[in-house]
Amino acid sequence: MTTSSPPPAGRGALPVVRPRPPSVPLPSARPPTPGPATAAELAELAKKLHSKTDTLNESLLEAESAIHDLKLGVTAFVRLQTWEDPQSTICTYTDLRFGKYDGKWQLLIDTGEEGDDDCRTCHVTKASREVRVVAAQSLQKLLDEMRTAIRVESAEVDNAVFDARAFAHALRGKEADDGIPF
Repeated sequence: MTTSSPPPAGRGALPVVRPRPPSVPLPSARPPTPGPATAAELAELAKKLHSKTDTLNESLLEAESAIHDLKLGVTAFVRLQTWEDPQSTICTYTDLRFGKYDGKWQLLIDTGEEGDDDCRTCHVTKASREVRVVAAQSLQKLLDEMRTAIRVESAEVDNAVFDARAFAHALRGKEADDGIPF
């Protein structure tokens, strides 16, 4: 479980996610149950896994809502997985992305092949459990990428404002550097 701290007053900083406490030992760390697996045991284990997966989905939706509430207005992604086929030059990737999809800002999973513009996109809660686990562990990296995207887009907007004002001044016969405010 992660918690975020509020931004320092007056700085507008993005929240920082604190490291999660050490995880509960994996079941494989415990001595195996003697004897062969039974249907009843497997059904009980599956029930617990499904419940934990539902909790993971709720946590991802909570994270999505928290990012959405920041109203950052930028898209960013982090690479979760890459597979290279040794028999060919095909490289497949899976990314976690926060962006607009179907008109809504969402946490998304994109899967595709390097160099191919087409990718398959689904909501993070519709991805495989393995991908959702890695996505949950990558949320801070995504937030860091969003900070970078905000800085880059802010500089691009500053440059566009300068260009548009310089254009307007040139049309009016004024000098481009006559006090264009930023």
